[in-house]
Amino acid sequence: MMNFNSNFIFSETLFVLLTSIASTIHGQLCPPGLNLSLVKIPNVAPTSTSQPVLLYANRPGVAITAECYHRCSQSSDCSGFIVDYKQGSCFRVSISRLNVEQFVPYPDANFFEKVCLRVPANCTNRVWPIEHIPGHEMIGHQHTVVPGVNSKWSCAQMCLDQYDRANSLPCLSAQYDANSKTCTFSHHNRHTQPDAFTVSTRYSIDYMENQCVLDLEKTCWRDAVYNVSSLRADLQIEDLRSQEECERRCELETNFKCRAFSFRCPPDSYQRGTLCSLHSDTVGQTSDFLVSTPCSVYKEMITCLDLSVECGTNTMVATLRWPGFAGQLFALGHADRCGVQGTGAGNSTQLVIPVPATGAAAQANRCGVSVVRSVGSVNRTQASTVIVVQHHKVIQTISDRVVRLSCILSNGGYSSFSNNITLNASFGVSDPSVQNVITGNGSNILEPANARLSIVDISKGGQPAMETQLGDELQFRIDIDPPYNVSMIRAGHLVASSGSGQDSILLLDWRGCPPDTAVFPALVPAGAHALLATFRAFRFPASPILRFSLVLTFCDNVCQPTECGNRVTSYGRRKRAADVLSEMPLQLAIIVREPSSLSQNATVIPQAARSNEDDMELFCASYSSAVAVAAAIVIGQTLLLIVCCVALCRGRKEKHNDQISLENDFHPPRHITWADQLNSNKLHPPFESARPQTPLAAISSMSS
Repeated sequence: MMNFNSNFIFSETLFVLLTSIASTIHGQLCPPGLNLSLVKIPNVAPTSTSQPVLLYANRPGVAITAECYHRCSQSSDCSGFIVDYKQGSCFRVSISRLNVEQFVPYPDANFFEKVCLRVPANCTNRVWPIEHIPGHEMIGHQHTVVPGVNSKWSCAQMCLDQYDRANSLPCLSAQYDANSKTCTFSHHNRHTQPDAFTVSTRYSIDYMENQCVLDLEKTCWRDAVYNVSSLRADLQIEDLRSQEECERRCELETNFKCRAFSFRCPPDSYQRGTLCSLHSDTVGQTSDFLVSTPCSVYKEMITCLDLSVECGTNTMVATLRWPGFAGQLFALGHADRCGVQGTGAGNSTQLVIPVPATGAAAQANRCGVSVVRSVGSVNRTQASTVIVVQHHKVIQTISDRVVRLSCILSNGGYSSFSNNITLNASFGVSDPSVQNVITGNGSNILEPANARLSIVDISKGGQPAMETQLGDELQFRIDIDPPYNVSMIRAGHLVASSGSGQDSILLLDWRGCPPDTAVFPALVPAGAHALLATFRAFRFPASPILRFSLVLTFCDNVCQPTECGNRVTSYGRRKRAADVLSEMPLQLAIIVREPSSLSQNATVIPQAARSNEDDMELFCASYSSAVAVAAAIVIGQTLLLIVCCVALCRGRKEKHNDQISLENDFHPPRHITWADQLNSNKLHPPFESARPQTPLAAISSMSS
């Protein structure tokens, strides 16, 4: 077994040889013209009749993907392997090609499956050219539909081939519907359009992402999260000189799409060497996969935002260059007073932010501009504020961006100082009294109908979601007690509103059909006594409180489902029917907070203007006041100096008297001298880093 140090170097160089090794050893498994490749399937494990076999083990956080692939390539009965990041181990899986692939959620792991694909010439060094996410889809943004496709891998192959076709739109992602045998291409993916990526209500949908096409024309990064690192490491490099070098390695990585990195500096003077871990997964800034690691930093790659600021004498003008932008651009916490709505036409959207003048009342600062003034040979003023780029017209989602803008103004004109740095702003509010489970009692002549409305957090194992974060995966549930079942109830007119009720959005119409499936999908049956919909937490800009209200209709007999169009079937309300017995209103509320960033002082502030940014304005004193304060300081220092001199003279006199007394008592006087202290160098024992020599002795078996 190789030791920990050599594993770093081996994992880095092994990626270069993986594709050729696989083709050489198992080339006979693929038809002519196709190469044996890997397909990455994140956060799942395949169902298998046989128990997975341990391939390799190390400690959690160590990059083992390359070693696991190397061992799987040498095994004739290895159809793929599971990398369990929390265990730091991988398992070999054998899947019968005669059986339909089925997966179970496994958030601690990724599954890598062997598939025969024809990889473009520019992508031969990619270890996995396709990333497959079952049961998910992109809502909208498709530019090509191909009917009569036999399998999802044929659909994936067509997406890869789009790169080599002249005058064709790039295929960043593809979706395959096994029921209709249709394949659709999109020039976006879940990273460029995160709001459009959602859990599909149709189990026949497969989402596949092309890893051979660059989806980020320019690289931008989220704020760094300090003293943490991600366990999901795919490649590790030692002894880089700086965090910037690690960031650059991630940007230039060719073996896979690097979307995040963790950089660990030597935690103390005894431990030498840095560690740069590259990740193909983004885990978010509050994930369980971020573990506390001293002297470390974690950063994620994001799509760049073309946002600039022009600084005038009394205004800041923020310009967002985004063709077809139809969302909102507003100052954080001041959406109702300082914002602009995108028209959906044109290439740019502008927000004019007034800078409060000296002496202006606090209420005049309608955009929450923080002003810091300094007085010197050149009077300078720094104005800064935080704005939100909201993609949706009404609600705030996880893909929205929070950006701090700054300007430095001077009395001789103005200078532009803009730091377009993406931040994660947190909202501090007192927790209101909200309910996350509501029970309604219907009344009719036959038998009372009881229904319960609840929202649960999927990421927390189905616990009730009293308080959640923006972008968390939630489940909206309606449970009905016997003798009624889901065929006898219909839910419609679902409205989400802010805590004050001033803002609202329609999620399901009176038929139960969703106007925007990217925000909220249609309700689907989950067994005989429940309807559910999976969605990602959103919020309104002015309030963290999110209230839901809907009308539940009970029928005497079976209520027919409603066809909403676009292959969406709703189990919502049909228009008034004769068999409707009663209608029951249900309401509940949850708190949705924005993820709090752990990074501090993200915006670089010039030294002349640096001060307490939390104050709305800092004013300099007048000339007479400044002279008075300076005179008081000088007088105080003079008095302090006089007191010190008097005390010093008295101390010397007392010391002289004590010395005479000692000489009289001990004659002849005794002279004591001190030897010079030797300068001793600190001896540091050579540091030997603890490196495991053997894999873990026992691996807990996985349950399918």
